[in-house]
Amino acid sequence: MGAVVSSAVVALPLIGHVPAAGLAAWTLSLTSELIVITAAAFACALSLGQVLAGFTTTLGFYVLARSTSTLVLLGTGPLGEGETVVATGFRWGTQVLGVLLPDLGRSCNAHWLLGGVPHLHELLLLLADSVLFSGVLLLLGLMDFRRRAL
Repeated sequence: MGAVVSSAVVALPLIGHVPAAGLAAWTLSLTSELIVITAAAFACALSLGQVLAGFTTTLGFYVLARSTSTLVLLGTGPLGEGETVVATGFRWGTQVLGVLLPDLGRSCNAHWLLGGVPHLHELLLLLADSVLFSGVLLLLGLMDFRRRAL
C-alpha cells in the first residue's frame, strides 16, 4: 500500500504537464519497482536481523538491480572477450547476475513522460517481472535462516 501511495504522491505534481498515458505507465512502473525494493527490504530485515546490515544489503541490491543491464553489456562486450580465466569468469558472472536480479533499469523510463508510451507487452513483461521477483523475495524473507524461537 505504501508503494502505491508513494508513487501517487510523486506523480501528482506531473499531472497536466506530461501526457496522461505516459504518466500512467511511468507511475505503474514506479509502483512495481517500489514493491520489489520493499520485498527486498523485508527479506533482508527478517533474514539478517540487524537494521544496518539489512539497510546496506537492500541498498546494494537496489544498485545492482538498477545496473543489471549495464553489467550484462560489459560482460558481453570487449571486457568479456578472450579466453582468459578472468574474462570467462567475468562474462559468466554478469550473465548470472542478469538472471538472478530484476532489471530495474527498464522501470521508470523518463522517455515515457515525454510522450513515448511503452508497448503494452513491454509494460506487462515489466509487471510480471516485478511480481515474480517480489514473490521470490517475500518467500526468501519468510524462510527461517537463524532458527529463532517463536
